[in-house]
Amino acid sequence: MMRHYRHALPLYLLSLCVSSSLACFCEKYPWSQWSTCSVTCGGGQTSRYRKFKFDEYFHKFNCDNICSPRTQHKECNTQGCSTQCLIGDWASWSTCDPCVRKQFRYRPLLKPAQFGGRCEETEMDSDRPCLPDRLCNIQQTDCVNMFRCLNGRCIAVELECNGQHDCGDGSDEEGCKIKRDPPCPRKVEPVPGAQLIGSGYNVLAGEMAGEVLNNTYYGKECITIRSGLVGELYRVPSNLNNITFTVSDLEDDVTSEFYPDASKYESKVSSSSQHYGEHSSSFNIPILFGRKKSKETKRTSSFKQIIKAAAKKDSAFVRVHKTIAVSEFRMNENKLHASETFLQALSSLPLEYHYAMYSRIFQDFGTHYFTAGKTGGVYDVLYQYDRKEIDSSGLTQAEMKECVKTETVTRVLFFKIRKTKTKCTQNRMTEQTKGSILEAAEKSVSMVRGGRVEFAAALAWQKGESFPTEQYQNWKLSVQHNPTVVDFELRPILGLVKGIPCAVTKRHHLERAMMEYMENFDPCKCSPCPNNAKTVMVENSCMCVCKAGTYGDSCEHRVQGYHSTVQDGAWNCWSAWTDCDSSHRRTRSRRCNNPAPRDGGKVCDGPEQEEQHCVISLFGDGGSLCVNDYEVRREVDDREIPRPSDDATYCPKPDAPVNGFLRVSKHWYAVAEMLEVICFSGFELRGYQFYRCLPDGTWHKEDVECQRKVCTRPSVSEPATIRPYKTEYSVGETVRVSCPPGTAAVGQTDYKCGAGLSWEPEIPGEIHCQSVIDSSVCQPGKKLSEDQCVCMSVEQDCGITDGLELCVYDVAAQTLLNSSSCAYLANRCLGQELQLVKEGHCEDSDLLWAVERARLSTSSSKRELCASMDTCYDWERCRGSMCVCLLPNQCPRQDAKDYCIVFHSRKQRVSLCMLGAIICKKIPFQMCPSSEPTFQTPEH
Repeated sequence: MMRHYRHALPLYLLSLCVSSSLACFCEKYPWSQWSTCSVTCGGGQTSRYRKFKFDEYFHKFNCDNICSPRTQHKECNTQGCSTQCLIGDWASWSTCDPCVRKQFRYRPLLKPAQFGGRCEETEMDSDRPCLPDRLCNIQQTDCVNMFRCLNGRCIAVELECNGQHDCGDGSDEEGCKIKRDPPCPRKVEPVPGAQLIGSGYNVLAGEMAGEVLNNTYYGKECITIRSGLVGELYRVPSNLNNITFTVSDLEDDVTSEFYPDASKYESKVSSSSQHYGEHSSSFNIPILFGRKKSKETKRTSSFKQIIKAAAKKDSAFVRVHKTIAVSEFRMNENKLHASETFLQALSSLPLEYHYAMYSRIFQDFGTHYFTAGKTGGVYDVLYQYDRKEIDSSGLTQAEMKECVKTETVTRVLFFKIRKTKTKCTQNRMTEQTKGSILEAAEKSVSMVRGGRVEFAAALAWQKGESFPTEQYQNWKLSVQHNPTVVDFELRPILGLVKGIPCAVTKRHHLERAMMEYMENFDPCKCSPCPNNAKTVMVENSCMCVCKAGTYGDSCEHRVQGYHSTVQDGAWNCWSAWTDCDSSHRRTRSRRCNNPAPRDGGKVCDGPEQEEQHCVISLFGDGGSLCVNDYEVRREVDDREIPRPSDDATYCPKPDAPVNGFLRVSKHWYAVAEMLEVICFSGFELRGYQFYRCLPDGTWHKEDVECQRKVCTRPSVSEPATIRPYKTEYSVGETVRVSCPPGTAAVGQTDYKCGAGLSWEPEIPGEIHCQSVIDSSVCQPGKKLSEDQCVCMSVEQDCGITDGLELCVYDVAAQTLLNSSSCAYLANRCLGQELQLVKEGHCEDSDLLWAVERARLSTSSSKRELCASMDTCYDWERCRGSMCVCLLPNQCPRQDAKDYCIVFHSRKQRVSLCMLGAIICKKIPFQMCPSSEPTFQTPEH
């Protein structure tokens, strides 16, 4: 038995050798050249195929299975498509501003420039001179028992004729018969820099703005403080709670940070800019990316330098930061005295909303004012390093950070010599720079604030230039005379909009203008950047901030060894606000799909939906009502309004029913007085609509309610539209959803207002469109469902589109179909064998070629995907999103000639490519009688 197995083993091994020797040698069939990329930019696909020859060797050695796959695919042209910016039409001119004697208008930025595209027209707003029909005066509502200045401002009576110009225009010191003693017995100098800390601050642009607080107003008090620097006595303005003068310039203040890429630096700066101490801002916009009209700010320019530097090579960054403070201040919590120019600008705002007028408040005075902080300067320099050189130096991130900080402290800031680690000066990166880690950088970018501009700019450095060793001391000395506000806390300037006529109305308009103003800085309008780069908006253009391991203008290039496919999510733009509902609330939403996260990428931070209070217009769009501060307080504090002083009985104001209001609204009603209930638009009153005041001070009420009688317009997110477009829909009415080309409605396309006054079928939150082809998440014809890509449903996902219709051939049914691109891709995903014939409607003459093409395709060795819409065979090439036929003379000469045809009375052997090209071009021919397979000759 053992002898039998001893003989069997060599036989078994011999059989393995024989079977392996019979395996197909795939190199016999070479690869074709890579095909032309399916798109010229934006990320496409290229493919190649094995040039099989279907001979005896091919079938005998099972080459079809062994040499699979027949076709290979890879990404190509990943750089973004260059797009120019798109700017909307000019809006109408505003009313004439009496203070500047100008009219204003604006135009919106519809689409920013990106991927190398330019924005030639950068002027987003303009003005022209005009003749005003009113005076430029401050209008105040709280002037009872006060002195009204010539400019309209009101001050305490005690401040008249006291010798200190409290009005600002000198009118309180004119025509004085009796002079009052000034609050301060002797002349005291104003606090240095007081006007500086009264400036506004634009958090979107990261820069100081016009004066919003009048810090030259002192009021009735004489509060003084002595400077510890020079011993001078200063008078503290009424807006200031306290101020101290100390020069802070310590070595311990120097900090350094390491950023592995520009994206990490941007995230750090953006997150720190969104919070300002106790009273943090709610604006989620990075401070570096603002624009003020068409003027480029210093900080915007610095950040553009960083982005462009990171685009040239794979880079890491080290930031050195130090604050020099000369004073520290804190403003009062309330009763702040606004500046004359700010109040004049507010008073000149029209009652009706006009974006150009209201947004100028933020352009001229900023978005916030300072509540606390320091004045001085900030030394802030960012060094760019080649990542390869850092890796070759052997330094860790922590060591790099410490080395840069140490050399900065000793060589630039001139603090005492501290011990320097050998690693910092003796490594491969510092061999060419005589041990200097700073000069080993590619460049440095100065983001220094405060001091003289020329000294701050000189602190930047470029490789090959002399290092700015001596410039720091020049800048430091200039800070004391040219300080700026640093390390500050902020509050929105909307809190200063008070004490003027229609203050509540103007605050609401300013809030609306702020929302529109911030949209100009939101990168949601940008297309996603490749390689998980972060998209930011700088002025009117989108820029890509590269992650570690990538570089290029749009971060399209990867360093060797970088294979990550992680994609972090980013928000799309907010939808429009819904209509105000019966509970006086409205909502808007956004989606995390620009792009959507994949392969372990981060989801978007922040809410998907926002809700806010709104006001229902009872009588249509009749214009804005003038609402003052005291009217809002009176409405809120109704219960505090005292009863009339006579002895009569009164009924207090009753609550209105849900979705209704009272025709006559006041605080107290006399006995026997009738009060009528009115329902909001879209609601129907059921019951007795009158209340009656009884002698005991209570109300006689019958059952009454406001019942909905219509379906309200569903919430629609652009670019989806519904038809007909109305505010209310009666029972039985139907709306139809339409989407632009290349997109389809999510869910159903038709909804009906049912008897229960709700839409049938139920609308899933918000109507919106989705891309038919979303290759960033799923393959064409598929959609994302619970983190998995599944085939789209023709009924649910493919609604009515305005896109180009397709002519499609159903191979199984041998018929032509007219189909939308969505339905075509979805059915192909579901396994239906469909072939694209042409764009446009099918004609009877298209059927013959469609049948022949399907028969020929079974023998084709080439199956090249064309823009996710078509598959090209041996006799075709991809053009756009369609396959087009080659000319017979364009077919490769080396292809196997397996077919015999009779052409011009002569027999001729041709390849499958040439045969397909001849049939496609309708060139008359015949197949040889004995040739297999046979094909029908097209009729001519």
